[in-house]
Amino acid sequence: MCAQPFKQLPVLIVDGKYEIAQTTVIYRYIGAKYGAICETLEEQAICDSYGEHINDLFFKCRAFFKAKMQQLPEQKQKETYEEFNKFFTKNYIPAFVKQFNKNGGKFIVGNKVTWLDFFLADCTDLLLVSFNDMLTPEVKEQLAPFAKHRDEIFALPGLEKRMKERKELSEAGNKVYQGNPENYEP
Repeated sequence: MCAQPFKQLPVLIVDGKYEIAQTTVIYRYIGAKYGAICETLEEQAICDSYGEHINDLFFKCRAFFKAKMQQLPEQKQKETYEEFNKFFTKNYIPAFVKQFNKNGGKFIVGNKVTWLDFFLADCTDLLLVSFNDMLTPEVKEQLAPFAKHRDEIFALPGLEKRMKERKELSEAGNKVYQGNPENYEP
């Protein structure tokens, strides 16, 4: 078994037999398996669109971190951060706020939790942790509904074990999840 069909993480291995790669595909799979999918094809297409929008943000974020890690000239680091920040504040945040408001403020799409809610909650958590020192008070204020959404999603029944394990892994500095798959069961 390859365990990394595209030579990158993440990879979800199911029953020791199926290697599922790519973040949004893993979220969609787990969502479908446990009923966290939209009720209509149109709502699912909207979920997919917003999931890809999260990936767009990660692409810009990776460019910034790559420039920093490779110790590129200060100007290049500044440019990649400014590109990320502009996309984040002028495109990403407003798009999700508009969709939240359009959908009533509890879930991103539809009347129940979907894989996209989990994806956004994880992304929000990562952003608030990784960029906290770089966020202006105005941006932190804009992210308040995202933080509230994250907290509500992370507090859903059945996630207690996984959230505890996630915190322990984070505190231990582990970057690769090697936890108990039973902690994902509802």
